[in-house]
Amino acid sequence: MLSRFNEKLLEFESNEFNILNHFQQKSNQFIKPTDTNKFHLYNTLNNEYKVNWENILNPPGNGYLQPSSPIEPLNYKDPIYIDKQENLKLPGTKGDEDEKKDVKKEEKKDDKTTQEPIKQPDQPKTIQTLKPQRLKSGSSKVRWSLSDHHDDDSLDLSIFEHENHNRLQLIFKFVFRLKTVLLILSVIGLVYQTLELSETYFRYPTIVDVIVEQNDKVIVPSITICTPMQIMPSNLEKMFSDRPEVRRVLSRFDADEKMKTKEKQAKKIDYLRRYLQSSYLSRVTVNLSTYDELSVQENKFVDSCYLSVLNSSDAEIRLPCRNFSRPTVTFTSNEKCFTYFGVTNKQIESIDDVISFDEDGSAATAQISVVLRLNVDFDDNYDISLPSLLYIHSSNEIMAKSNGFALESNKKYNVFYWRTVSERLPPLYCREYQSSILYPQSQIDCVNRCSTEHTYLYCRCLMFKPPLRLETVPLSARICPQLDGSFLRSCKRMLQGLDPKACRSRCTSACIEEAFDYSVTTSDISPEEVLKISGSINQSGLIEIHVTRKLKPDVFYKQKYQLEFEQYFSNFCSLLGFWLGITVLTFYDQLKKNTIRLYRLLCYVKTKIKHKKRRVKPKSRNI
Repeated sequence: MLSRFNEKLLEFESNEFNILNHFQQKSNQFIKPTDTNKFHLYNTLNNEYKVNWENILNPPGNGYLQPSSPIEPLNYKDPIYIDKQENLKLPGTKGDEDEKKDVKKEEKKDDKTTQEPIKQPDQPKTIQTLKPQRLKSGSSKVRWSLSDHHDDDSLDLSIFEHENHNRLQLIFKFVFRLKTVLLILSVIGLVYQTLELSETYFRYPTIVDVIVEQNDKVIVPSITICTPMQIMPSNLEKMFSDRPEVRRVLSRFDADEKMKTKEKQAKKIDYLRRYLQSSYLSRVTVNLSTYDELSVQENKFVDSCYLSVLNSSDAEIRLPCRNFSRPTVTFTSNEKCFTYFGVTNKQIESIDDVISFDEDGSAATAQISVVLRLNVDFDDNYDISLPSLLYIHSSNEIMAKSNGFALESNKKYNVFYWRTVSERLPPLYCREYQSSILYPQSQIDCVNRCSTEHTYLYCRCLMFKPPLRLETVPLSARICPQLDGSFLRSCKRMLQGLDPKACRSRCTSACIEEAFDYSVTTSDISPEEVLKISGSINQSGLIEIHVTRKLKPDVFYKQKYQLEFEQYFSNFCSLLGFWLGITVLTFYDQLKKNTIRLYRLLCYVKTKIKHKKRRVKPKSRNI
């Protein structure tokens, strides 16, 4: 039977078109005429159409297959091998002589199968097909193996499913392209918004938060009193009484009857000051200590200064200002100033232990005040028509000229102040100044010290501009002659060669700046109040000042970044979740999958390396 099949295989190939055409008409499917389809056709015809192989070997005249009595399908346990250069060989087959003996047995079996038709089951039938598998690369032999598949109930259903499959493929392609476009747009949107977010973050813009807070401690500001009489006329007359040129000028002022007494005193003071600053100082080395002795002294100008505290029993406690800090002396171009409650290295006591809230929580601010009494008529040659000045400022700064007001004699001043604090970003963006007198205490103090150092370095003397604080400059330094034009021009010429912004660049803004605003009410001093004051102070030369904290909370201006790093990271993660749907959980899942894939890849590479090492044989050496 097999030999005849092999002989007729050539005829089958010649009639292949007719056979496939017939099968195509039956199944409405197109079949490519290949070797695989030949055996597939054999199995299909054997199982579905129950074709007798006699019709295949001896086809009718019309060349089309006719269904006949079915035969049993071929079931091979072992695979079938086909050599492209040889005929079909089945495993376990006999030779040509044995095949002739089996022909009669097979014909008898065919007669039995035609007489007894096989009942078709209701379930879908299992069809065994041959699948080609290449044994080795470059080999001409192909391995055929049997595989089972279930046929559909009808051929029309298979056609419908085939069309649906094509439609699904088109839909999948469209969805894939749409997803690709959306992914590209999402990546573009993510990159654009991330760049904008990063630009905003790395520009370091700042915002200011305004905080209103009631402080449980009463902060007392620095109070500076300035007198316009820098040099005392009585001291100058004693110093220059033995000079004939000074006597002639002073006697000329006294002989002038047209001038009033105050005008004469003013003329004398102006002449003596000019003489001191030009002629005398240009010939004699007068240091800052000598100049301080010739000027107005604090114990004569300020009659008293104390801190008035009213406790819960309305008993007044007076604490001298010197118990907290000694007054600081500062010289300007026309004034000598005394500063109280300044933060210096000479501070004795802490004021926080005295000034605070009561135990019941009620504010004691209105019951605490600084009281100063000035005596501007302590010398006959003192011109009381020239007003004194009062400045209220931060304790680590020198008085600001723009934040003061004039004081008139025979007046009482009630000053109410409140505090404002500005807090900048931490260093690199600002400077934390120390409270020690050995170092600059504020930006203004730093600039003044820098300018004074440059002046003393190039001119070898000190000027009163910027203001000179005795604690920060050497007392043995020489005072520059103010009216010596040639000297001042040469000194200023040397100072002009310096960079005017050098001190500003070195003295950056303070991290914490404290400012005080105030309001002032004025009233006349009555004679009864003058009698209560101890001492011999004339009513015309008395000035009384009460500095009290206003019942108002402190205002804090806190500068901070507009976008902190935590906010930047949070916004970036939000963009990832919005545009790409990436969250912490999905990131964990992707990390887990990629880790497993990487581990498997490493294991695969290791096994490949081991197999290669086993295959490599060591070369034999010729001895």
